[in-house]
Amino acid sequence: MAVHYITSTPQVLKLLNSLKKGQTCVITDHHCLEHCVAALFDHPERFDPKIFTFPAGEINKTLDTFSEAIDFLAQNNLSRQDQIINIGGGVTTDLGGFVAACYKRSIPFINVPTSLLAMVDAAHGGKVGVNHGKLKNYIGSFTTPSHTIICPEFLNTLPKEHLLSGFAEMLKHGIISSSRYWDTLKSSSIENLSPSNWMNLIEESIRIKTEIVQNDPLEKGERKKLNYGHTVGHAIESHLLHSASPVHHGNAVAAGMIIEAHIAMSAAGLNKQSVEDITNQIIDLYGKVPLEHGDFGALIELMQADKKNHSDSFRMALPKKIGVCDYDVPVNAELINRALLYYINL
Repeated sequence: MAVHYITSTPQVLKLLNSLKKGQTCVITDHHCLEHCVAALFDHPERFDPKIFTFPAGEINKTLDTFSEAIDFLAQNNLSRQDQIINIGGGVTTDLGGFVAACYKRSIPFINVPTSLLAMVDAAHGGKVGVNHGKLKNYIGSFTTPSHTIICPEFLNTLPKEHLLSGFAEMLKHGIISSSRYWDTLKSSSIENLSPSNWMNLIEESIRIKTEIVQNDPLEKGERKKLNYGHTVGHAIESHLLHSASPVHHGNAVAAGMIIEAHIAMSAAGLNKQSVEDITNQIIDLYGKVPLEHGDFGALIELMQADKKNHSDSFRMALPKKIGVCDYDVPVNAELINRALLYYINL
């Protein structure tokens, strides 16, 4: 997979034109169609793709939307010599990549992530898929885009809460792989970062994730480190998705990183000072998600369905110290309950 770092949207269009092959279908959500796609393809005589749109939001990353996209491709007679371009956030790159992987047993695709979360995480690594009820990313596959195009100019369309959602994954990269990067992120204000600073940070996150994925593309070992914060975080996100207080993916993962850091004190030897460092940094940026003691049972039930578990035991990726992470660490329900209690009492 080639990653291209581009400084402006006109350059994105120029690159897409150079990569054009056969018919092109753009997959995007309604929000991104208005704020990104319309501006990107403002010269239809140069690039006139078919456009499939779906309602924005994690709640729409489903088999129903997947099926609608497959119908759209079939109705427009796309072949395996044509291509898909996914333009949007992590929901779009997950969904669009899965569509590309399955349609006629695979069609080439390009990712153009427009959210920070997608730029540093979702658009890379080859994991694609959809949710199944409350089970996040339960149906999917591993497949890799031919190209991913990174353009921080798209971040100008995002409110602060969406930037924070992506920033959580960057914090995770620091905690699991680089204490130096963690310290850099702690001193960075997302409201004051220049485009060049954003690009530098994004490149570092992509470098960390790419290096891990290249060593373990199918998540048999080292790649599991990237799941730090996600066993608990995905359960929180799924549990609250249909509630009156749904939370962004990054906010759920941020909470998950605090809770799993507390678990790591007992299960992986993480020292108390590092737990406090992680906790304070995340609380300062994200506050807390609305959890109560009565949610614990539902959260643990969702964790039991996590794809990373072995039989009836919980397995987590847990930091041993800032910059070093272990994986497949066995964890029991008592440790999880204790860590959840720690979080709600902050």
